[in-house]
Amino acid sequence: MSLHLGFFCLPGRGHLYPGTALGTRLQSRGFRVTFFNRPITRAIIMASGLAFRPLVDDSTPLIQSSLPENDRYIGPHPVNTIHMHAMLVLRTALKAVADERIDALLVDQGDLAAGSIADALGLPFINVSMFPPVYLNDDVPPFIFKWSPRNCCDDRRRNKRGNDLFKRLFAPTLQTVNDYRKIWGLSPAKDINDLFSRLAIISQLPGVLDFKREISVPSLFHAGSFYNDTGRPTVEFPWFRLNGKPIVYACMGTVRTRSKKAVEMIASACAAFDLQLVISLGGMSLTPESLGYLTGDPIVVHFAPQMEILRRSVLCITHAGLNTILEAVACGVPIVAIPVTDDQPGVAARIEWSGIGLGLPFRNISVVRLREVIGAVLQSEECLKAVRRMRDDLQEFDGLNIAADIIERQLR
Repeated sequence: MSLHLGFFCLPGRGHLYPGTALGTRLQSRGFRVTFFNRPITRAIIMASGLAFRPLVDDSTPLIQSSLPENDRYIGPHPVNTIHMHAMLVLRTALKAVADERIDALLVDQGDLAAGSIADALGLPFINVSMFPPVYLNDDVPPFIFKWSPRNCCDDRRRNKRGNDLFKRLFAPTLQTVNDYRKIWGLSPAKDINDLFSRLAIISQLPGVLDFKREISVPSLFHAGSFYNDTGRPTVEFPWFRLNGKPIVYACMGTVRTRSKKAVEMIASACAAFDLQLVISLGGMSLTPESLGYLTGDPIVVHFAPQMEILRRSVLCITHAGLNTILEAVACGVPIVAIPVTDDQPGVAARIEWSGIGLGLPFRNISVVRLREVIGAVLQSEECLKAVRRMRDDLQEFDGLNIAADIIERQLR
């Protein structure tokens, strides 16, 4: 008899696409898979051929973030996003999971509540991580910082300060989860780590792209990319506009960034080189029409067929979202990372640490600085060799099958 798995993840495309890819791979192995999420995610989930159970609660409130608001990106602060999702799950998911007769849960690490749903129902659960894996200890900094290991220093004190801040940011969510755990007769979680699975935390971040830990976490696995184009919409692209010059592909994500000035600076910086720039706006509030003419006359589209463009590119300029980074690496393309928020600073730090590109924080960008960084990466044989070496190393790994193997081993 096949196991019926419930899948919980944050509602953004950066979580849904890798999550549904893993869900379809497990379904091909004989598991039944049902996603539990907001109604707005229905189309993406069902396009992948997976079952869907909507979670509806109009009373989920915002909380006040301890970080200032920022007009560089759209929507609630990441802390609020995670808290709102946790509230939705805590209020609606217990009955929904019981009704669907689920045998085990797969829980995005961005969902801090669904593991407690599993505990309350006596179900096993496994975490999957769409960003650098979270297990707080002082070996590594949290991904909200653009910090990487320093050979000359003992970074543990610095990392501890960062982890303490990370814990404070999510303390309201931890308290809310514990309030429900008390109602359900469960012992309280002492910190964020207690909310994660003891069976497995499976990250799509490859081990070669992550910082090393002195103290190993037995439940932590680096599987590799969960890329799969199943369920992704077909994207039209004006291929006739390609002029034969080397291509630079720029995409600042599908959710957060809304800065017209940033797009203009990327165009101006790239115009200094004999290249053709392709800009994907990723569904931002900006449109090609609202941008008007950009220096260098780049190709600007709402969405681009990302892998097809990356295979033709010599450089990727990105916000350092992990899915885009892994696709650039798979194509052997060096990276200029412009991290804005969420896990992007930590991903950018790993890009520099591994030598596959350079980073420039969003708050520091200017045309001059961006031009310098782009030129440095384009001229760097070391960056090109490093990303191609990583590409070749990862060709032997199928992240979806590795993750599915781990899940089968832990649940069978």
